[in-house]
Amino acid sequence: MSSTRSGLFQGAEPYLRSLANRKDVVARLRTALAQWEEAQRSTVPVSAPAVG
Repeated sequence: MSSTRSGLFQGAEPYLRSLANRKDVVARLRTALAQWEEAQRSTVPVSAPAVG
C-alpha cells in the first residue's frame, strides 16, 4: 500500500532539478532545502541512553 502523499512526490525530483538549473532559483532552492533539513533534524527523536 502506498502513502496517500506519494502522489505529491511523483515527478518532484525532475522538477526540482530543472529549477536548480535556473540561476534565479538556485539560492532560494538551497535556502528552502537547508531549512527543510534543519526541521527534519529537529523532529527526529534522540535515543535515550540505556539504563542498567
